[in-house]
Parts: sequence; structure tokens; C-alpha cells
Amino acid sequence: MPIKPIRVMIKRPRQGFSRPQYIKNFDVLRTIVADTLEFIYVIIKGTEYVIVCDEAGIPKNLEPNFEIGEQTIYGTVAFLKSKKSTREEFDNLTDDDVVAIKEWFVSNQKNINKDFIKWLDNFLIEVGINIDENQPLLDISSPLYEYERAHAHRFAKVREALYHIKYKAKHQEQQQIGKTLALYKELYSDETERINEILNYFETVSNKLNETKVGGFTVLPF
Repeated sequence: MPIKPIRVMIKRPRQGFSRPQYIKNFDVLRTIVADTLEFIYVIIKGTEYVIVCDEAGIPKNLEPNFEIGEQTIYGTVAFLKSKKSTREEFDNLTDDDVVAIKEWFVSNQKNINKDFIKWLDNFLIEVGINIDENQPLLDISSPLYEYERAHAHRFAKVREALYHIKYKAKHQEQQQIGKTLALYKELYSDETERINEILNYFETVSNKLNETKVGGFTVLPF
């Protein structure tokens, strides 16, 4: 699929978009993205763009970059603009295109975050943890309700952890947290033991947050 020099935008995992740049041909694109390229077409504000990524991202164990719906994109990617007449050729990204792609990306990630928050709230309700931040974590009928009342500081840490997980954690972190919580739910059949272990996990997250505040980064316990 030969192309003339074309203006594209690159995004690497855990980084923002690079400044738009010109690439001479697909050989250059392969040195940036991968030897084996996959083309994912998306419509943004009525214009078709192409996300070029490594089609072997999972077998190569590449780092996740971002998600589109339920599909995870791995490794470095390039954003190109399709020509209206054919998918075999591409147009230069204009400044307006760059703005549109960045706005789409932010909106896409917000939607993913909303899906995770909804999942987490449903999970908490199912295991017996109150999602209303103005109420006790545990219902009065919970076997651990009196324990919560006697250990208010501990449960304040749990609230802190939940806030961070919902609104500040990166999506890859949220995914791993979801897997960890699902595993706790599967491992512990006793209700009291299950709730206690899940609360212990959230407390550990809170402790990690406080340990790493000075360094300016967070390493969550998975």
C-alpha cells in the first residue's frame, strides 16, 4: 500500500499524542509502529481516520495503549486520514483533524471510565458494600457493621481508595483492579470473609497512595 509523504500523528503507550509529523512511506511507518500493520477505521465527526497498529500486539506482549469499545490497542500507533475516494490512499492530517482526533480520544476514554465506574458500583452493591459516600460502607444488616463503627479510620481509607480507583486511576490499572476484585469474589464464598478481604484490599490501595504521594507516582497493589 504505497503512499506519498503524509502528515500523521503518533501515540505511544502511557504518552500523549506527538506533534504531527510527515512520514515518507510505509517502510518508515513500520519502523515506528511495527513490521506487521493492522488498520482500524474510525469515523470522527463524519470523517474517516485510520489507526495503524501492530496486528501482533498481544503475542508480542506489547504494552496496552488505549481502548476502543471492547478492543484494546497495543503498542505504538499512528493516526492517518482516509481519502474520501478510497481506503488505499491517505490525506494529510489538517490542524482541524488533529483537534478532532484528540477530542475523540478524550471522549472515548471518558466513556470507558464511565463503564468501569458502573461496573465497580454494581460489584460493590452485589458484595454488600454501600456506594453512597454519605452513608456507612456497610449496611446495618452486615455482620461487619459494628466493626466498621469501631474502626472509622480504616473505612475512611477505603473511601479514599475507591475515589482514586474511580476517578484517578489509569484505565489499565482499573482493568487489573477489576480482575483482582472478581478473583476475591470467586475465592471467598463466606460473605463476612469476602467483604473483609475486599475491604483489606481497598485499605492496602489507600496505604500505597499515601506512601507514594511524595514521589508523585502511584503503584497500586495488584
